[in-house]
Amino acid sequence: MPARIVLNLSAPRVSWGVFAHGRLQGFTRLANDAAARAAFVELLAAHPKRPVAVMLDVVEEDFRQEALPHVWGRARRAMVERKLAQYFRTTPYRAACLQGRGAGRRRDDRYLFLALTNTDLLQPWLEAINAQGAPLSGIHLLPAVSQPLVQKLGSRGALLLVSLQGGGLRQSLFLDGQLTLSRLTPMEETPAEALLTLLPEEMEKSRLFFYNSRVLSRDALLTAWVLDPDGRLAPACRQVSEEPNFRCQVVAAETLARALAVPVGELPQDMDAIMLSLLPRAAAACNLAPPAQRRRFLEQRLRQVLYATAAGIALAGGAAAGWLLVERQGVLKDAAALRKQTAELAARYAAATRSFPAAPASAEEMRATVEAFALLRAQARTPATALRLVGSVLPAYPQVELSRLTWKRGQGGNANEEEVELAAEIRPFDGDFRAALALIQRLTEDFRNRPAVKAVKVVALPVNLDPSAPLSGNTAESREAQSARFRLLLTLEGSP
Repeated sequence: MPARIVLNLSAPRVSWGVFAHGRLQGFTRLANDAAARAAFVELLAAHPKRPVAVMLDVVEEDFRQEALPHVWGRARRAMVERKLAQYFRTTPYRAACLQGRGAGRRRDDRYLFLALTNTDLLQPWLEAINAQGAPLSGIHLLPAVSQPLVQKLGSRGALLLVSLQGGGLRQSLFLDGQLTLSRLTPMEETPAEALLTLLPEEMEKSRLFFYNSRVLSRDALLTAWVLDPDGRLAPACRQVSEEPNFRCQVVAAETLARALAVPVGELPQDMDAIMLSLLPRAAAACNLAPPAQRRRFLEQRLRQVLYATAAGIALAGGAAAGWLLVERQGVLKDAAALRKQTAELAARYAAATRSFPAAPASAEEMRATVEAFALLRAQARTPATALRLVGSVLPAYPQVELSRLTWKRGQGGNANEEEVELAAEIRPFDGDFRAALALIQRLTEDFRNRPAVKAVKVVALPVNLDPSAPLSGNTAESREAQSARFRLLLTLEGSP
């Protein structure tokens, strides 16, 4: 938490100190007069630009509780501002503390509205703060500042917190850890014997007020915690009348030290000093200072945030630059190792090539040869499709013997077509040309029905079927005709 000056104002006395490193340092307590203001100005001059937080322990205070609908954002702010203006029209020092939500079906928000109703005590000190250019971080009422202490002590139910402050006897009512009401009884320097008598009387007055104003029911249990860091008030608690619904307990120095997380030896003996040490932890929502009076503080905080952000960015950039520098060194080291390895491999390759025999051709000729071979291989075509086709059809015709197969690839516009000429004969042949022609016709149709076949043409038959052809021959030719030779020309679709 940033260091700041903490100031406590009451009608008879004023006290201050510097809160730094979680501790209150340089606690000073004086009568509230011009000399005290002059001493405070010297403190401000010794700590220029140090934020100042003000705590007020006065009777000119007001507390109101009310439940409001649960809304968010601008609607909530407008609703709270209207309620503050309704309750406290004559003072700018007012605030609304959100204290949780109700238990009903609507789950309304519970607020404590509080205000400083007379600013005469505060104004001279604000003028001194402004004259020194010190940023004002906030203005808080002492009962609201004591709430974190109550929560650390672990209160439940109705609690009356009693303490002897510089302004008098302070009694604050907390319900389930939330501030509800507070009452200050101004006191001059009171002898110890009179104080032990006055304390039970004032607690009884407060208890009756709570009952009569119906803040508490008469059968509700009320516990009074008397803050007693120096041991002066312990006998007073024993003089409180014993009643079933009212108890009085002393909160000694050891308990206060545990709640404040400080060693017992470092716990202040003055209750104003203890409350000042709680002031930096006061809830921001309970800050009475108007935004205009906190402008210098808000600007300072914004500058600090910007500086911190810039420092963080610079630190991150420096860390990134350092990391990149380390990475660069590693990359350069790896690159040097790779260059060395490349040089070694090149030397080994050169040594190996010197032992190679002389090449029969130049490297350019071998490159051209390889490229030509690759081109021929890419354009090469084989009769594999034609052979598979013939091999799939002829086994169904055992009488047909293939004597010659001619394959060629088309040219020009039909470059992708393939032509297959089959020269075959029918064996055995008994001279029945009609049966031979029927067999050839079936074979032709079988080829024509294959998907890869585009056309089938009968080039030659065992007998000339042209009626205009002359009839000629001899017995030798008749015997030769017993083989029934024929030829077919297949046109295939081919593949690109």
